[in-house]
This record gives sequence, C-alpha cells and structure tokens, in this order.
Amino acid sequence: RTPTIAATARVPGRTVSVAYGLGSVWVGTLDGTVSRIDPATTTVMSTVRLGHPVAALAVGGGRVWAALDS
Repeated sequence: RTPTIAATARVPGRTVSVAYGLGSVWVGTLDGTVSRIDPATTTVMSTVRLGHPVAALAVGGGRVWAALDS
C-alpha cells in the first residue's frame, strides 16, 4: 500500500523533525522553533522559539524534548 498525505499544516521555517505525542504533532525547524499542531484540525496551536536549529524531537514522560544543533 502506498502512503498518502492526509493533511498538511504550515509552520514557520524549514521542517527537520516531527514527533507525535500528548495528543499533538510536534514540528522542529532549522529556524530554531518547535510548533504544536492539532492533528484533528491541522491548526498550529503554539510555536516556541528555542534560538538554535532543532536536530531532533522526542515526546515522553509528559514532555517534549528537543535536541538542538549548535
């Protein structure tokens, strides 16, 4: 079966990492932001600026973790 794109959402910057957890999709960018997206509506609920490019995201223990590229 070929995967299909079910929905899209615009986030600021160039996406480099995506994670799912806590009922949201989390997107990290080269611009150093992490955005929280509601998967039901594809609405960007909030965006946090971290100051460094995001290398990877993980969700666990009730938190979102970002590895930053210096």
